Amino acid sequence: MKTLSLTIIGCILLFAGCKKELSTINQTSSTNTAQTSPAVTSPIYLLNKATYLIGGKIANNGYHYDDKNRLTYVFLQRSAVVYRYNYDDNDNLVSAYKYRLDGTTLYGFQTFTYSTNAITVNNFRADSTSAGSCSLILNAKNQVTSLSCDPSIKYLYDSKSNVTDFQTIGGPQYSYLYDTSKHPLSMIGAKNIHLMYLAEQEPQTLVNNVIAMSHDNIIRLYLYKYNAVGFPVSAQVASNEGNYTITYQYLVK
Repeated sequence: MKTLSLTIIGCILLFAGCKKELSTINQTSSTNTAQTSPAVTSPIYLLNKATYLIGGKIANNGYHYDDKNRLTYVFLQRSAVVYRYNYDDNDNLVSAYKYRLDGTTLYGFQTFTYSTNAITVNNFRADSTSAGSCSLILNAKNQVTSLSCDPSIKYLYDSKSNVTDFQTIGGPQYSYLYDTSKHPLSMIGAKNIHLMYLAEQEPQTLVNNVIAMSHDNIIRLYLYKYNAVGFPVSAQVASNEGNYTITYQYLVK
């Protein structure tokens, strides 16, 4: 962790060249060595629980699935919310309901309608009255390039469809680097646009694992340990905001 701390300090002092320095992390760390994910058709690994140990306190995120391996229930203790999801027969996400951690007290919900170049997000309060709508704009690769809500957000991707940069219009830019191993949610049975772009402050495209994040003067570095088939089982996270660890548990089908 001492090496990580020095890297963070160096990145902050030389922020203009930070992304170039961060790009070497995956090559210089023996623990976090980029590895090509094996071609796995069976078994299927589905994230069951992610446990965060932050400042001596534990927070658990839990993930539940239907018989098609689609996410139906997500318990995010770190964010103090629960989401319940519904899909159509074509595996398109059609609604996301947001609850308190008790799983019964409804905050509100969103429904999703699809067109060729956009996904319309319709927002509703707990009493089902409208709270407005916005759109996720899609490119030819079916990637979300912008979110036309308040505030508006733009996204950039690498060749593997990982988000490399996103920026709130008029706000800070976030930049990411990735390993080449499987994300814990990379084998879910249907794309979940809500969890990817709307559930939390930072997007997660569920392809590979973030090894470095930077925005303004904040740097966050991740060192993973992987299982035999290339999924992370733990991560040590070092940041000038504070250090913490994550462990991952899977359902195997």
